[in-house]
Amino acid sequence: MHPSNKLAYMPTGDPSGSALPLYGYKINTNGTLTALAGFPLSAVATIIRFTPNGKFAYTVHFATSAVEEYSVNTTTGALTSIGSVATGSNSSNIAITPKGTFAYTSNEGSNDVSGFSINPTTGVLTTLSGSPFATGTSGPLSVVISPNGKFLFVYGSDGSTAVFKINVATGALALVAGSPFSGTPGDGYNTIDPTGRFYYTAPISSRELEPTQSTRRPAP
Repeated sequence: MHPSNKLAYMPTGDPSGSALPLYGYKINTNGTLTALAGFPLSAVATIIRFTPNGKFAYTVHFATSAVEEYSVNTTTGALTSIGSVATGSNSSNIAITPKGTFAYTSNEGSNDVSGFSINPTTGVLTTLSGSPFATGTSGPLSVVISPNGKFLFVYGSDGSTAVFKINVATGALALVAGSPFSGTPGDGYNTIDPTGRFYYTAPISSRELEPTQSTRRPAP
């Protein structure tokens, strides 16, 4: 979903790296969708994320271990490629800080996180000093950032969660004490509630939502 809530995009790529349609739609006032001109695009994208201002978009490519960068025409919804950047092995997800200054990918194959600064004018990503950052988890699948932009949570297929403190000036990551924190193994995703107080993981294998209570490790 685009930050304007007026545009929606649906990548259909798969981890094998096959180029498949990336659909784009205008969201009408009654909630129906109208296909955008020029769509679908051919892409190997499995996920798409936008900067908070909606001007730039990024898709993650698992097989090629890269992030494709796009500028977004916020009037027509058109996506224009502005380049790509390499990640760690088999990147599976991407998260962007609330101020749109940094982006991070979870890299399943190399068990780490790649960090990038975002050029506010061009949208181009530049690899951060010290990147990639080791997670201590096995098969990092999903990444989310706390609403205050100060912490990054990385969920691994072994069920553990690595928690990093984000240097808001440089984007550098530092593991917090006790990280990674254990959980139920299995492919899945993670999320944080809008208040930033609670963190959840959803292992597909268990078909359950696992809350992390504030007494264990609250999301800051």
